[in-house]
Amino acid sequence: MLNFRRNIATYEQFVAELEPMLAQSILLLVRKATGGAPIGYALTYQMNPWDGWTGVGIYVEPQYRLKGHGGEAALLCIDALFRWFPIR
Repeated sequence: MLNFRRNIATYEQFVAELEPMLAQSILLLVRKATGGAPIGYALTYQMNPWDGWTGVGIYVEPQYRLKGHGGEAALLCIDALFRWFPIR
């Protein structure tokens, strides 16, 4: 689900691309409100504070999709980014 290429990357290619990106990214865990079970993540990448933008990706486990979990996670992530960083 975190693939920026036109073909499916091998595991080795994926790790080689992911590790440098994670060093410059923010990875937030998405947890279910009742019980706190992890159900996905929110990832910000390629943050550019000078121009005030960043990329954001949200992943939610299939059984929690289309039930509001991803939408709420996206809103909370974006809200946190506007509070923590100089983005517009």
